Formats: sequence, structure tokens, C-alpha cells
Amino acid sequence: MCCFYQGRPTPLPTLSSMPSSPSSQPPQHHPSQQLSTDNEEDSDNGMPQNRNDDIDLKKLKQIQQNEIFYNKLKMSIIPTDRLQSEPIALSSVFEPPHNESEMQILNKLKELNSMLNHRKSNTKIIYEGLGAQLSKFKYSHYVLCKKCKKCRKPDLQHNLFAALKCQKCIKKSNLKPFFITITNILGYGKTYVNCLIYFAKLCSEFPKIKNSSVPFSEIRKHMTFLSQRLKEDIDFWQQI
Repeated sequence: MCCFYQGRPTPLPTLSSMPSSPSSQPPQHHPSQQLSTDNEEDSDNGMPQNRNDDIDLKKLKQIQQNEIFYNKLKMSIIPTDRLQSEPIALSSVFEPPHNESEMQILNKLKELNSMLNHRKSNTKIIYEGLGAQLSKFKYSHYVLCKKCKKCRKPDLQHNLFAALKCQKCIKKSNLKPFFITITNILGYGKTYVNCLIYFAKLCSEFPKIKNSSVPFSEIRKHMTFLSQRLKEDIDFWQQI
């Protein structure tokens, strides 16, 4: 796959560049104190305790893996004019929820799910559509709190993802029928459903991520990391 993004990859961090935590510094003892822990060993394996070092190394490895993935994602962006034209069926996936019945939303979900089996490239637009429809269907199962009844409905198309995060609405609502219906019709589990919804949210904030050639299956593994990392490079990801 050819890379179309021309730029300098983000340099990877090293262990020496990571700030040392106070807990990782050796304790200071008064000369008169007896250092009873000098030769203390881990009772489980008989080895000296280096837990702080182990944590730092694991953290460094994870940071490096995340940055390698981020550079790969950024360099895989395909120019918009080279993307495959989108099906007409996708043009209405972002209609405001009050314009569609639950049955209409479910029919679109079935259609989008079917498209994934025939689509060979740029499937991120399909996953975004699935996440958008799932968010609308999930919201239709919400019992709104007083605040959301007043402020969400007039501008719901732009506040849908924020509305889904309202803790008062979540506590008042029974979402089990929503997840059961989706599992029965599409075979999606709760974790995957929420992942698709979150991906649609990322696409609404950082549209260029849809132009990446990196598979969605790989992107979803780094979703938590990307939610913060994309904000640090917001000018790049918001340009179409």
C-alpha cells in the first residue's frame, strides 16, 4: 500500500526521557538507621524486587507501540479524490433521529452490515454509518432527564453523542432491550456496539480518520489512545 502522507513521523520516547516518579527513587536513610530491607527478596520467586522498573518498562513499551501505530495511521491517509465514491444509501445515515422510526433505523443497520461483506476498500465510512445509526437507536431507548428534555431535542443532530453520555438519563433508562435487539439482528455484542458508536464520534470530530487505509479491526485496538492523541494533532485530522 502506497503512503500518501508526507511528513516526519513522531519520534518514539525512550526510558530516559520519561519523568521518574517519586516512588521509583531510592529512599534516603539516616546513617544511624539499620537498612533491614537491603537484602529483601520477593517471597514468590526469590528475586530482588524491581517492580517500579518493570512498570516503567511496560509503560514505555506501550507508549512506543501506540506511537508506532499512530505514525502508521497518519501515513496511511488516502487523498479524498482517490477514494471510492460512496453508495447513495449512505447519504442519509446522519439524518436527525426524530425523522426516522426505529424500524427505519434497523433497516439501515441491516443494509450497512450487508455492505461490509461486499466492500473491499474504504470500509471506515460503513463503520461510521453503523456507529451513527446505533447511536440513534440507542438514544431512542433513553428516558430523558428534565435537563435533556429541554436542551437536547432542538439540536439533537449535533449533540447526540453528548446526550448519550448523560449519567442521569443512563440511570433512568433500561438499555438491555437495545443491546438484545442488536445482538439478535446483527450479532453484535455490547462491547462492539459501544466501540462502533465511539468510532462514529471520533469521525465526527476528526473526519480525516475515515481516509486511512488501516483496517478498522486494528484501529479499534487503539481507540482509547486515539481519543487523546488525535486532539494533539487536531489541525491535521480535521482537514478533509
